[in-house]
Amino acid sequence: MKKQHTNSLHLSERIVIVGGGFAGVTLAQCLERLLPAQMEIVVLSAENHLVFTPMLPEVVGRTISPLHIVVAGRRLTHRTKWLDARQPDRS
Repeated sequence: MKKQHTNSLHLSERIVIVGGGFAGVTLAQCLERLLPAQMEIVVLSAENHLVFTPMLPEVVGRTISPLHIVVAGRRLTHRTKWLDARQPDRS
């Protein structure tokens, strides 16, 4: 009878979200609630902020300040890593 060796190497699991827009931020928020803390969540985004574009007319009309419609993506999530990622220019 052969003794089986189990590999005790634990690989960390990571979910990478491409894009830090509304969908990417919402997905990261949901995954933070649903997944165990051992799971790493990473957002790749060219911008480190989220602009609430439906409110742009109010900014143009000076009803609200532009600062009220921009928020740092990192502030919307708690344990998600945000990495700057840009596609290289292929021209």
